[in-house]
Amino acid sequence: AAGARRRLSLGAAQKCEYALVVVDEAHHLTEDLQLREQLAGVNAAEATLVFLSDASQATEATPDAEKLARSLVNLPRDQAVAVATLSEVVRSTKRIVAGAAAFQLDAGRKAEMSTYTASPGPPLVARIFPVEDDTDDIYAREVVEAIAAIRRQLADLDDLDDRVAVVGPDDAFVERLRGPLDRALDSFAPMSATLASTSDQPPAACGTYVLDRETGGIGGAAYYCAANGLYLYERSSGSWCVGKAHGDKSCKAYALHKGW
Repeated sequence: AAGARRRLSLGAAQKCEYALVVVDEAHHLTEDLQLREQLAGVNAAEATLVFLSDASQATEATPDAEKLARSLVNLPRDQAVAVATLSEVVRSTKRIVAGAAAFQLDAGRKAEMSTYTASPGPPLVARIFPVEDDTDDIYAREVVEAIAAIRRQLADLDDLDDRVAVVGPDDAFVERLRGPLDRALDSFAPMSATLASTSDQPPAACGTYVLDRETGGIGGAAYYCAANGLYLYERSSGSWCVGKAHGDKSCKAYALHKGW
């Protein structure tokens, strides 16, 4: 492909040849005549040839390794096809591997898989919510709540940019969601807030509060301070209150007579 990195040599016929040819997603390419011509054009049969295939991702039954290779490359009759099975997942946690198994074909589910990391990873959380007239706005709000949960879980990350993907069922759904989601994300609250006082004896409410919910019981952001067990929440636009937990993480405000 144009711009691809190559390691080439010139054969006797002054023809470009690859020293190594790697074909990815080979389970989708059985009997692909166009690819067969491309491989023939670089003398793939004379190179070290590697097919990467995953039966769990195939959309149909994948043939055995030798049949797959010979359907794409004109190999000599006496050329053996070696099979190496990779069974350890490095980039995913145990929970992701277990969850993905439910969507695999039988060949993938039967494979013995292990994970490199010993950590089970965070749980895969399902969000169940009623859908009313403002479907797009409801979905946008739920997506924001889900991202907020990730922010709380990964509080040591300053920025989630390029770390979170929002996946929709089709292009039409994504386009409908884009506007409401952009508006909802504009209201994202900071991860922490600190209350301080100029008094010689600062009130007990002073301290650092960590984001507990993007929306509290009355709609504003809610923060929690583990040191004093209190919540800081936005009662109305620009108006903040400190209070004790009450109900669904909302707060019951109480009066303090010391200066802020």
